[in-house]
Amino acid sequence: MRLYTIQGATDALLFVVEEGNPSGKPIVFIHGVSQNKLCWIRQLDSDLLRDYRLIVLDLRGHGLSDKPLIGYDDEKIWAYDIHSIITYLKLDKPFLVGWEYGGKVILDYITIYGEENISGINLIDVGTSSGIYGGRYYTSTSQEILSGLMSSDALICNNSLQEFVRMLFYHSPSEKNFYFFLGFISIVPPYVREAIIKRKVSYDDLLTKINVPVLLTHGIEDEILYPSQSIDNSKIIKNAKLSLYENTGHSPFWEKPIKFNKELVSFINECYNNKYHS
Repeated sequence: MRLYTIQGATDALLFVVEEGNPSGKPIVFIHGVSQNKLCWIRQLDSDLLRDYRLIVLDLRGHGLSDKPLIGYDDEKIWAYDIHSIITYLKLDKPFLVGWEYGGKVILDYITIYGEENISGINLIDVGTSSGIYGGRYYTSTSQEILSGLMSSDALICNNSLQEFVRMLFYHSPSEKNFYFFLGFISIVPPYVREAIIKRKVSYDDLLTKINVPVLLTHGIEDEILYPSQSIDNSKIIKNAKLSLYENTGHSPFWEKPIKFNKELVSFINECYNNKYHS
């Protein structure tokens, strides 16, 4: 394991961990809102370590990274953070994996820096057509807890965070996993969640212009974002492959890690073999 503190936009320090094969093809995993790098533990503790160079990070405002008061609504800031990591670690055309808001961060990166320096992307349960707050692909249940997630009242916020953890999964998590997720979700300040939740952004136009291969992964029983978002995106992205997971919620990589890891390896290998390039 190699640990880094990398300076991102606005001089914010980003906490980054590298594991796996230093000579392998690089994969960068980017977590969702109010999560952190630990959500990828079922990828880091897998056969991926043998052949790939695995990079996980805490986004600004999350985990052990700096938590500035502003900047969470600026695509240039998110994009520069990812650019800084790719540059600092000298990653050669990495494959980017983004869960939920992490997928939006990837699209921010492409918006600013283009796709020339990446080999492909995996968008996992990512809402791309509108902001989280009031977005048409987000379930009514997810909308009901947003005010609590943004609340500065500790009790209200904690109750909403607990409900949020439950909504991440189709099968109820074990007590150990419930508190595992609740722990690192809780250390994210409410002002960070509020800024991200209230950010209005759509990538519909960008998706039609992406040329690198895109794997769209979505749990059919997702209680936060309807699978129709990924289904619709698969029809407008040029080099897209859609994978829907039965009996799976908002976190396919956690609930079905063996299937997810196998599909990821297969898709990445196809990317490097230019199968999806026109």
